[in-house]
Amino acid sequence: MSVIDRAIGISSYFLAFLWGIFILFSLIGWGTLVNRLLFPKYRVDWGQRSAWGIAFSIAVGGLLNLTWTISPIIILVYLCLGLFACIIDTYQNKHSFIHPFTYLRNYRREPLFILSVLGVLLLLLIQYAGWTYTHRFHGFDDYPAYMVFAKKMLQMGSLGADPFSERKITSSLGGQYFLQTFILTSLKPVNLNLIDPGLALIISVGILCNYLKEKISLKR
Repeated sequence: MSVIDRAIGISSYFLAFLWGIFILFSLIGWGTLVNRLLFPKYRVDWGQRSAWGIAFSIAVGGLLNLTWTISPIIILVYLCLGLFACIIDTYQNKHSFIHPFTYLRNYRREPLFILSVLGVLLLLLIQYAGWTYTHRFHGFDDYPAYMVFAKKMLQMGSLGADPFSERKITSSLGGQYFLQTFILTSLKPVNLNLIDPGLALIISVGILCNYLKEKISLKR
């Protein structure tokens, strides 16, 4: 492998790494809009908002699928709008970024707690970095039975009617396929694990941390 090939491979990896973060911020942005619509007086944490962003995205994907309007351009516009909403919310609530540091400052005399937090963050980073680029797919199952549907959405605009597809009948209604279009719009199938398990674990840990933070606050 030449130096140029290695440079291209490294740049492709970091592009995929950053693309996943971009998707996460976009989901947080859409979840923020859901938060403001349903609970205008109560702002939930980023983990819950990103989960709401996933749910909202699947609902939007259903409408786009029904109208045969899924395309790479539509997906890019959708993700950019979510990021824009996240940036606006971040600017309007920039004071909230002080809270995590204040929370950690209260535990500065407990090094074990600080080390535990840093350890969890390091493990999350390693996990996410590991799933950014992987060939761990089942050749006789994942490629022909699952990944092809996300590509079909981008090419045809919809999942389409396929009553003889066992996978579509028994295991999925298309939500995961639509989320995978976020990856295939700009990246390759080897990056499909960015959504699940890559971002899914980060979001799950975010929800858990917010739950524990609220439990500790109630005890005080």
